[in-house]
Amino acid sequence: MSQEEERRLEAVRACRLLDTEPEPAFDDITACAAELLELPIVLVSLVDRTRQWFKSARGLAVTEAPRDAAFCGHVVDGGLPIVVRDTLKDQRFRDNPMVVGPPHVRFYAGVPLRNPDALVLGALGVFDVVPRILEPAKVDVLVQLASQISDRIELRRGAFLLSEERRRVHELTQHAETLLECLEQPVFVHDRRGIVVRANKPALRLLERPVLSTVTGRSALVDLCACLGADRRPFDRETDPALVARRTGKAQSAVMGLTSSTGEVLWFRVSAFPVLVDGEVDTTIVTLSGTAPP
Repeated sequence: MSQEEERRLEAVRACRLLDTEPEPAFDDITACAAELLELPIVLVSLVDRTRQWFKSARGLAVTEAPRDAAFCGHVVDGGLPIVVRDTLKDQRFRDNPMVVGPPHVRFYAGVPLRNPDALVLGALGVFDVVPRILEPAKVDVLVQLASQISDRIELRRGAFLLSEERRRVHELTQHAETLLECLEQPVFVHDRRGIVVRANKPALRLLERPVLSTVTGRSALVDLCACLGADRRPFDRETDPALVARRTGKAQSAVMGLTSSTGEVLWFRVSAFPVLVDGEVDTTIVTLSGTAPP
């Protein structure tokens, strides 16, 4: 098997359409093709390694056929539209099971279905049980309908990839949430705007805040409680490690004293770690570790 055929088969499977249920998005087009071209059988087929599988079948009660007996296999192999006026006069098809047996196909026209990389996934095929001539204008209609199907296949693939990405993000988020709550040290998570969006339970206890909503929406520790610097003076907000890390894209650290509701000052080393995505700070993780008073 050639490398090109391997690439094509990978593209067919990447569509995530094989063996799926019928969908109006495809059945509507086969119905339209049957009406516009006045043909009794219309198939949207994807050609796999050993079979052609029908995503939509009008006028034929089957879901797949062997590839070696597939009309559309010739379209895939040649990569070009095919019009066969009389199958009994074409050596490629005259011995085909669909010609010598039910439904006794005598006319066939097929147009490739391509992905954005121009790989042929299958074909839009139309059939009749009597020989006929398909006018050039109707061939153009078939080409346009095949293009619409190709677009819908790509949209379907894109929707699947988006769904998978959302699922992975959800799983990663759940893992991160679990890890965050397992940590004994206070941790804050800032989003790309620099706003606190998450704080674990040790962080909420430290700030004497019962619920997360009383913490989110702030940008620095000094916005959440009275803070002192190592010189025991009010901490300069502009030098808050989270803010500096977001501005510079580099990890920052500072000793800070947090004043409790009783007036007690608790000393911590506050460290901020920026997470870069495409060179920009996407998230900042801030951790607090207890330290001796300066």
